[in-house]
Amino acid sequence: MQYNIEAGSIFRQLAIVTIVLAGLTWRGNAQDFPLRSKFPVLQPITTKELVAEYGKILIVDVRSDVEFEVIHIKDALHIPWGTVVFGNLLESAVKGKRDARIAFYCNGQSCAKSYHAAEEAVKLGYTAVFVYDAGILEWTKAYPEKAVLMGKTPADKSQIVSDSEFKQHLLDKDAFTKQASQADALVIDVRDPAQRKKNPDFGKPAMLSPLDKLVKTLGEKSFKQNAQGKTIYLFDAVGKQVEWLQYHLKKEGYTTYFFLKDGVRAIVGEEN
Repeated sequence: MQYNIEAGSIFRQLAIVTIVLAGLTWRGNAQDFPLRSKFPVLQPITTKELVAEYGKILIVDVRSDVEFEVIHIKDALHIPWGTVVFGNLLESAVKGKRDARIAFYCNGQSCAKSYHAAEEAVKLGYTAVFVYDAGILEWTKAYPEKAVLMGKTPADKSQIVSDSEFKQHLLDKDAFTKQASQADALVIDVRDPAQRKKNPDFGKPAMLSPLDKLVKTLGEKSFKQNAQGKTIYLFDAVGKQVEWLQYHLKKEGYTTYFFLKDGVRAIVGEEN
């Protein structure tokens, strides 16, 4: 009888430990992928699972044109989320098959575009929809031969801009405001026209060049001559677009440039 009681106690303790460990694992996943709890009905797919289905599942990149041009999964279909023809392009790609297996991806764990795109696909009646929320950088680091970076494959992982490298070119609003007003400053507003409802003081005399236009301009002789001997200061709406701009700046050999941390939102206090 005593043996059974002790055994029962041991089993109960093991059960408690198992539950605690499971809870820790669940919380770890929740921390790593904070958006999963906000989209509980959507099915995530891991890097290993996605590569196992590579070539058999439709992989859709839902980011902007500039982001896709910098880096994407090889053979991925590009349909920016939010485009008015999203549903039409998706239907054309799968030839109307609502049971086609589709995986949407964007920039990583905190990027919601892939979730929104998957959610829209589900509303359109697609039944085998997945979210690859690890994102493009994790995929490229794991499978460079199945990724395209700056037009080349296999992707050269050494060319991926690290967080520390990006932060070296970030200035907070006070430093950016001060330095962008100096005589040797070339200030460039890379926001789309619709985002320019409010402008900080340093933005009023700035060169206006939306990101997709600027990346084509960086290699031009006239622009390089204008930038020679100057420090380039670039700002966007919320500090996200400039992350991809850095790849083009490096490609064209620019070294003296800075970005406004958190974009114009850091100054006007709102996303515009």
